[in-house]
Amino acid sequence: LNVKVPRMTANNTPYGEAISGYNASNSLPYMAFDNNDTTRHIGTEGSGDTSWLGYKFTNPICVKKISYHITNATFKIQGSNDGSTWEDIENGKTHTDGTKTEDIANDKYYLLYRIFKTVSTMGNAMTTNELQFYGREEA
Repeated sequence: LNVKVPRMTANNTPYGEAISGYNASNSLPYMAFDNNDTTRHIGTEGSGDTSWLGYKFTNPICVKKISYHITNATFKIQGSNDGSTWEDIENGKTHTDGTKTEDIANDKYYLLYRIFKTVSTMGNAMTTNELQFYGREEA
């Protein structure tokens, strides 16, 4: 797996774009991709169309592995090529705290990947300290 999200210093720096459905002023999407476990992105409370966090790659990739440190969420992993139509890759991921890395059953290439909160744990916002997608580019 030769492609991953770079260490982000802003939502679109150094390349690609950290994206989310909700941005608090002190909790921008790139903070989940900055290789710093003490910073984080905080989403909205509850679940729904604004409860997601993801990354837009510069070229389509096939994500085969994900690493995350997420608190208070059950979520699914989704992929898209246009940012409006999303396809479910894996459903029912539940995580309470700590870092977890796992393989993803995916053979499709997408430009954008996201985690989409489906169930809120005790009504809290999904907090993502770190998120990383690993994959390969099209040959």
